[in-house]
Amino acid sequence: MHESIRIIDVDQHYYEPVDCCTRHLDPKFRDHALRVEIGDDGVPEWRFGGRSLDLERTPRHVTIGPGELERTLSARDAGREYAPVLIDGTAPEYTDRDVRLKLMDEWGVDATVMFPSSGLGFDAQMTDRPDAACAAVSAFNRWIEEDWGFAYRNRIFSAAFISLQSLPLAIAELERVLAQGARIVQVRLGPVGGRSPAHPDFDPFWARVEEAGVPVALHITASGYEQAISKLWGENPRNDHAERSAFQWYSVFATRPAMDTFAALIFHNLFGRFPRLKVLSVENGSRWVGTLLQELDAAYRFVAGSPSADWIGGPIEGRPSEIFKRHVWVAPFLDTGHEGSVPELVELLGADHVLFGSDWPHGEGRDTPRHFDEELRGVGQRDLQKILRSNTAALLGLD
Repeated sequence: MHESIRIIDVDQHYYEPVDCCTRHLDPKFRDHALRVEIGDDGVPEWRFGGRSLDLERTPRHVTIGPGELERTLSARDAGREYAPVLIDGTAPEYTDRDVRLKLMDEWGVDATVMFPSSGLGFDAQMTDRPDAACAAVSAFNRWIEEDWGFAYRNRIFSAAFISLQSLPLAIAELERVLAQGARIVQVRLGPVGGRSPAHPDFDPFWARVEEAGVPVALHITASGYEQAISKLWGENPRNDHAERSAFQWYSVFATRPAMDTFAALIFHNLFGRFPRLKVLSVENGSRWVGTLLQELDAAYRFVAGSPSADWIGGPIEGRPSEIFKRHVWVAPFLDTGHEGSVPELVELLGADHVLFGSDWPHGEGRDTPRHFDEELRGVGQRDLQKILRSNTAALLGLD
């Protein structure tokens, strides 16, 4: 059905080398750097200022291969034993842009947006030193520039990560990456320093993003919920993926932070103040989208027209669900159980606001970006063209 479409994939990943945040680090932050050190158990681990990180504790030198999570969970559901295939995360297909381009040619993928792997967990775990956190993020972006490029051969578009922990540093880094050709930027899910990312305090950042016309991606990331929500409910706030409880999978990762963050962007009137902003939800799944839109509209009914309601960013105009549909694009793909129905998402948002992201080479994705026939079944050819190519092309300024 979609073999003839030259895909633009909005969600691929690289695996980071151990020096991704130190190779270009400002020397004055060497004593509080984000680096790989050997832990007490002899295993390499990410540490910030000497403290080990939690969500992504170890570099992905060895990790499960593409499609392996689905096979593992399917075997478990069937009561069968299955040992997931492990890959070398330092191999060229995960670390070399020219090798990745050759694979993309084999798959029929014209272009892709690249996101971090370990780096998705960094910003939310560096909140004790905002200046050092922003320095680490800037060093990380310089590594991205050097190894992958922000618009390499007009085919690999790496998202520049911006930390909002320091507004002046965030704006300076935004200006720098825009000058280097960044076509898309990323901020993390969740609150920042006890404030909504849509708080008017951050308006200078959003004003520059709107002026530049670049989309902002909210990819699945550590959000701060891992610590804050876990503490509220008596869960361990410092565990990694393998140690996380069922309640934590429910409450602190993917769905809940994504829903709350998009609710904050809308109810704190970010899009009312900056009506040309374009925001992408990437790899957060999509099963929650319909529920969120219903809950937003229901909550709004209680305060619409109320003279005593508190509006952090000013009162919104119009139904929250319609604001979401105008300003948010959703790339729904995630492991089974989170992604929901693509045809239903198209019916809910319209095909113009649905994107394709393969998550390659992460284990929760598929073997290749072409292995999504079942998920796309029931979507018409014209809508497939939009989802698999045209929508992302327009967001990146291609075609």
